[in-house]
Formats: sequence, structure tokens, C-alpha cells
Amino acid sequence: MSLIGAPVNRVADHVLLTGNARYVDDLQLAGMLHATVLRAPVAHARITAFDASAALALDGVVAVFGPEEIARHTEAQLCTWLISGQKIVSVPIADTVVRHVGQPIGIVVATSRALAEDGAGLVLVEYAELPAVTGVEAAVAPQAPLLYPELGGNVLADVDYGDPREEIDRVVAGAAHVVERRLEVPRAAPSAMETRGVLAAFEHGSGELTMWASSQNPHMTRWHLARVLRLPLHRIRVIQPRLGGSFGSKDHLYQDEAIVCLAAMLLRRPVKWIEDRTEHFTATKHGRGGVYRARLALDADGDFLALHADILGDVGAFPSTVGTGPFQVTALMLPGPYRYRAVGARLVAVLTNATPTAAYRAYGQNEAAWIRERLIDEAARELGLDPGELRLRNLVTAEEMPYGSSASSRSGCLPSAATAMSRRWSWPPENSNG
Repeated sequence: MSLIGAPVNRVADHVLLTGNARYVDDLQLAGMLHATVLRAPVAHARITAFDASAALALDGVVAVFGPEEIARHTEAQLCTWLISGQKIVSVPIADTVVRHVGQPIGIVVATSRALAEDGAGLVLVEYAELPAVTGVEAAVAPQAPLLYPELGGNVLADVDYGDPREEIDRVVAGAAHVVERRLEVPRAAPSAMETRGVLAAFEHGSGELTMWASSQNPHMTRWHLARVLRLPLHRIRVIQPRLGGSFGSKDHLYQDEAIVCLAAMLLRRPVKWIEDRTEHFTATKHGRGGVYRARLALDADGDFLALHADILGDVGAFPSTVGTGPFQVTALMLPGPYRYRAVGARLVAVLTNATPTAAYRAYGQNEAAWIRERLIDEAARELGLDPGELRLRNLVTAEEMPYGSSASSRSGCLPSAATAMSRRWSWPPENSNG
């Protein structure tokens, strides 16, 4: 029996509509403790003192772990989506250098959430503040404050994609008309109905860790936990209860989630942490955030000749596990369904003192479509052409299908976006200067 074209009954509706779905915060375990994550209130600073004595004196507070102790018990988390020449490929779970507001620096564990929050207010943390920089253009300006002085700048990676830049410039120089614009896509802060949450339990005898997580990717979370917590993969189980929204923001392990699991291991008791909405806006990875200087070249008849974009991608304080991936998608999808003689993009991934960015809502694709189609609309306006007709003039037609993926398979045709992609946009990029 084939399911193709057949109606499929929905099986999850009843439990959701009757209010019987169980999310992370609905779970209870015997002896369970509650945690509050300590977060930095400054964008850039060095932690000079961490004193938890007052918090530990509060009745009901079981433990407080600061950045140095967390670092001793963990390994750095690997970035899984890299770009050629990426200068940072792993991120510590806790650090004594703060690089964005909301960065986790410790955890307070108590017999109730209220007591954990009260204890967090008693932890004394002293900061030696450093100059901060936000916005990608400010971050690459001369004399900009440096997030990682050892890198010599705030550029994480610099890579060219597509046809050689000199070829694109040559085609643009000979064009009858060129539309060039500076476009900006601001950051987006995900806000799922259910914030992130973790319940972790560690069996000391067997050495097995169970993690219930509001995660859309339990398999990758398990893989990262194994490295971060120095556990064999077969001793970790990650369970995904009902999920109250994600859209990419819960696609990977976060440092604070690993810290909760570490607390459960060190205390040998289950520990639950539920992110509040304020934390969610500063700690959950943001989406998008880029400045694009894009240009479209056309001949006198309105045929597209070249398309190119310089992409300044805001990575934030450090690369998330997906890192520059969303900006790479923008570069790769920039040409769309049209023909060009030359096409390409340059991606400069930039570090800023802001929440790291990651995958969110069709990451990279929306930006590419908006940049390209905005340029086409602007070209139609300047040339006095109908924007629909201009698009139809340059679309790959049904007669050209299947559209060749190499120049040799499209004899007599000009190289297209698809040709440029398959020919030069391989991994690693052939003309990377990163």
C-alpha cells in the first residue's frame, strides 16, 4: 500500500488539544534540583573575581559553579559547519572573558527555582570592562575594539565564491547599466512559545547521562555532549519531549545546557533548568544580521550580465555550531533562477560583541532572494521597464530544461548561475583568501 497521494491521519492532535502533552517543564524526578544560569550583564569584559560564598550560605542553595570550575570539567564545543580559513573552530563551555550580554558564566543549583534565583542575586562577580563593538561595519573599521586580540582583527573568515572577481568586474565594466545598493538585513531574535529547557539525570553507578531537552536535534546534541562532558557516546541518551516551537533556534547544544548536565553529574542528582523569556532574547542564538553591497549589471536590452554581492555577516561573539553556514547559503543561492555571464559573492564573516547567530527560519535563502529581487525591482524602475517582464526576459526557460550544470553541457549558451555554482562553488572554495 502506497502512502503517495493517500490521506494520512494526524496522530498528535488529541494529546495536544486536550492539554495532556508533556514538555520539559512538566517532567519531575525524585530528588530533582533546580538551576539558574548566571549570565554576564556586560558586552565585553574580563572576570576578575567570582565569589559565591553569600549564595552558598543561603538555606536551600546546594551548589554554585563558576567559569573556572566549569572549564576544568569540560572540553570546548566543536563548530560543525565550518568555512575555509575559519579562525575559531571550537568554543569553551565557560570562559573568564565575556563577549556578549547574556553569556553564561556559571550556574546556581538549589531546591527550588526561586531559591536558585535568590542565590544568583548573591553571587559577587567583578568585571574589568573592555571596549565593545556592535555592527559588522563598525567591527571591521580601523582601530575597532578586538574581541580576540590574538587574531589581529574581527574577521573570522574571508571567502570568495563563484566566478573570479576580476571576471565579474570586467563584465560589470562593460555593462550598459549597473544597479548597486547597500542593503541590510537586521538580526532576528527567535521567540518560540516554549523557551529552551533541560532536565538532566546522571546514574553514577553506570556512568549514564539522560538529558530531556527542548531540542529539535537530539542526535547532534548527544554527539556534542559526549565530547564536551568527556563521556562515551553510548552512555548518553537525549530525549525530546513535546516541543513548543524552535524554527532552528534549538538545533544544537548550547553552553548553558551543557552546564546543567555537568551540574547533574557533579551533584549526582537530577537538575532542571528552564530558560525565562528575558534570557531567551539574549542567550538563544539570533538569526540573520548582515550588510550586503550588491550590484546587478544589465545590457542595453535588459539582459542580466553579472550579479555580485559583498556580504558582511554578523557571527556575533563567537561562531555557533552552524557558524557562518547561513551566510554561506545566502552566497550560494544569490543567483536564483536567472542567467548571467558572471556571478559570485564575497563573504566576510565578522565577530561582534553580540549574541551569536545561527540557523533560523529558512536561513540564508530569504536574504538571497530579497537581495536579488530588490536589485531587479530597482533596475526595472531605473530603466522604465515592467519588473515582471524584466524577470521573464532573464528566467531560465522550460525549453532550456534540463539546465546544464557545466559549460560543456550547454554548448552555445552563456555560463549561468547554475554553471558557476557547480564549476567553482565546490568545497573548499578554490579561490578562498580566508
